[in-house]
Formats: sequence, structure tokens, C-alpha cells
Amino acid sequence: MLWQAAKQYGVSKLALELGGGITTYPDDIERGIRAIFSLLAFWGFLPQEYRLNPTPQDRIYFSDKREFFYAWEEGAFYPMAKPGEMFDKGERIGTWISLEVFKAVPVTAVVSGLLIYSRTRCRSHKGDTITMFLPGR
Repeated sequence: MLWQAAKQYGVSKLALELGGGITTYPDDIERGIRAIFSLLAFWGFLPQEYRLNPTPQDRIYFSDKREFFYAWEEGAFYPMAKPGEMFDKGERIGTWISLEVFKAVPVTAVVSGLLIYSRTRCRSHKGDTITMFLPGR
């Protein structure tokens, strides 16, 4: 990858992940481009009008606060929720269909908080990440 080559030659680098779960939404791309422009303006490569306001303190985490929910068996996950939505613990966010017994069961939020990732490829293997939450309400 480009950033690895840059690192090898001592060149400054920056990696930006847009989306996830094998899907990128247009809003993710727009937000990412605005962030890149803002950083370039901060460094003086673009006019200051491209700068964004600083990230609010409540959106900055100094340790990994994500709560992961993993597939417990082979199956298929059908989400009913989109990243960016708030949920209470136990609130339904999708449906799981076991490939062993072909039975549909509800999938619920593992914690109260903001859904930041939901698997978009239905087929899931044991251990695959199904959802990620940032705890807090």
C-alpha cells in the first residue's frame, strides 16, 4: 500500500478509513473528503475556509471504547439499523438466521449507545464482527 511505501522512505503519511463492513456510504465519502480538505487547510495547502471546527470533546476517545458483537456460529445477519443511530441495550437491531438450524432469532444491542458499524454482508462465519457500538446514552 502507498502508506507503507511512504513509511519506508520516511515520508509523512495519513490513512483514512471511509465506511467499513465492505460498504461505503456516500455520507462517509463526503465526510472524509471534508476532513482531508480541513487538514490540508490547517497545514496551509488550502484556504482557511476549508477548515472545520474541532471535534467536540465528547467524540474524542483516548482508549478503545467500542463494544463488539460477534457471530457465535455460521449464519446470516440481516440488519434493521444503520450506523449513526442510538439504541438502548436489548433493543432490536436485526435478525440472525442460523445455518445450522435455519431458525431466525432477533439480534439486540449489546449496550446502550451509538451504533458505529453494522455488517452489510449477510453471510457470516463464527467470530465475524456483526456490530460495533460506542457506549453511552
